[in-house]
Amino acid sequence: MKRFFLLLIVLPFISCILRLDGKWLAEGGYRPIKPKFRLSKEKFTLPYNSVLDTDALYFTRGDKYKAFYRFWKNGRVYHSPGHTSLPEDYRYYNETRKGFIGYYKIEENNEITIELFYPVMGNAYLQNYGTVFGDSIIIDRVEDHLIPFKTRKRKLKKQYVNRLYKFKPAWLFLYSQPYW
Repeated sequence: MKRFFLLLIVLPFISCILRLDGKWLAEGGYRPIKPKFRLSKEKFTLPYNSVLDTDALYFTRGDKYKAFYRFWKNGRVYHSPGHTSLPEDYRYYNETRKGFIGYYKIEENNEITIELFYPVMGNAYLQNYGTVFGDSIIIDRVEDHLIPFKTRKRKLKKQYVNRLYKFKPAWLFLYSQPYW
């Protein structure tokens, strides 16, 4: 009888955390099979005179981990996994199968909304809100599905990388470059 009650308590908890609506890639990334991005519903094209530079990467400079964001003109964004030190090999910056994928939108006054898919705690779609200032993006606020409108300021600094490939991300096919 005790096992039954224990199973009755543990089973819903496990089913909420271990969602099986995604696919692990051989390279280590996780992609949703049926994406539920809010920003993907509206077609977005980056204006020609935008302050966001799609030929550069935007790096985070944390104490422990460093990562980068890459933006495309069609509203897609890629967030690399965090590392203690970023490699100098150009191939790492062109690899988009290991990190997190999402969409972005730039509003008036250079306000940016970035929506990323994180495969944790039931596949979270996190909204990041910030502003683009010259060669930086200041993330003011992060909307988390567990803690709504949590404040976590971050600064993303623009940096050019040699031999950054200019490919169009293929979102329609789960297994095509850049795999989302």
